[in-house]
Amino acid sequence: MENIYLLLSDKEKQLFTLKKYKQKQKIASENEICEYFYIVKSGHIKISTFLENGLEVVYTDLLKDSVFGNNLLFSKEPYFRGDVISISESEIYTINKSNLLSLLKNNQKFLQFYIGLQSEFAKELNLKIKLISITTAEERVLYYLKFNKGIFYGSVTDFSSRLFLTREATSRAISKLKKIGKIKKEKAHIELIKNI
Repeated sequence: MENIYLLLSDKEKQLFTLKKYKQKQKIASENEICEYFYIVKSGHIKISTFLENGLEVVYTDLLKDSVFGNNLLFSKEPYFRGDVISISESEIYTINKSNLLSLLKNNQKFLQFYIGLQSEFAKELNLKIKLISITTAEERVLYYLKFNKGIFYGSVTDFSSRLFLTREATSRAISKLKKIGKIKKEKAHIELIKNI
């Protein structure tokens, strides 16, 4: 928010409300109407849903200076597609739709920032579409790592949810790719071996 705050006057900063959340506290539920644009000041937020087979699909992980709600707020169907959970203690700035519209109308630098957010969202959506279109688990692992600077920090369970695969399929793919020297897996991360 500090970077975003540089774009705002003192009066504009007052349009935002700071909310604090405890670890594992639900911020919003799946199918709940999104009424705010959210900016993560600190902490870790996850937006995810569970499929009928129990598989968790993580739509996004959000850290400091990440945003959410920007697409839903202006949608004809402004409902969260997953639960929004504070993974750690978190602080989030919120601004309602009418105040956001006023800010976008009156602050050209903030408008440019906001349009940039929409562009980044489109890139992320394209990644997810591409991942789903890749049929083999091994190719999904390699594509995801290439798209994300060659490394993923977290558990195999977290990684599988980002790949839209079961944990078992992800584990088998990691083992195969590790065996043929395309990736290495450490305790807390998975890394692409260069020159593939």
